[in-house]
Amino acid sequence: MPTSPENQNCEITFTALRAAFVSTLDSLLRYSLDPGSICDHPTGFFHCFPMLNGMAPQVQMECLLRTWERWSQNHSSFPDLLDQCVLYGAYESLGRVSTAKNDQSLRVVLNGPRSRPELDDHWLTAKTRCLQVAGAGPVTVDLLRELVEPTDPSPWLAGDTVSETDSARDELMELVGRWRIRREQLLAGAGLLTSEEIEILREFFEEHPGLVG
Repeated sequence: MPTSPENQNCEITFTALRAAFVSTLDSLLRYSLDPGSICDHPTGFFHCFPMLNGMAPQVQMECLLRTWERWSQNHSSFPDLLDQCVLYGAYESLGRVSTAKNDQSLRVVLNGPRSRPELDDHWLTAKTRCLQVAGAGPVTVDLLRELVEPTDPSPWLAGDTVSETDSARDELMELVGRWRIRREQLLAGAGLLTSEEIEILREFFEEHPGLVG
């Protein structure tokens, strides 16, 4: 029985969130080996946003798990602006890893708690990019605002629409300045992460208690 487009879109979104996790976990593990590397390399899945790419990888991990929890439970207020940014960055991560040559990261992404090897096809990148563009919904302008440099005079970002989300944008910018994360949010990875990945996260934050509030 063929998979419906809606179900396939959900599977791609799930896989994109997995790609964001793998990218951010890599940044965390690099930090554990060399704390200075956090300043020398792009970190996590938010590096595609000029205004958010300085966010600490552990905070990006918290944002990712928050969105996964809200998306998987069909939360009534999903998606808010942060969710939209997470999904866009996740699609960006999957689009990037699915085009890489001989990159084992895609194997790790696909071998999650619900393995979907059938997604490893030549159209995965195109399907992902389509969802990335179409999934912005009513906050497209807000998302564009985070994607461009602050000095960009783009006409898309002019007018009253910008001021309507100032408070939501301020909350995003507060995340850039955070270092510690909420311990309870780390428990929200069930269903997205394998048991081994959950254990890796647990051990990492036990070894780095200063990152958890």
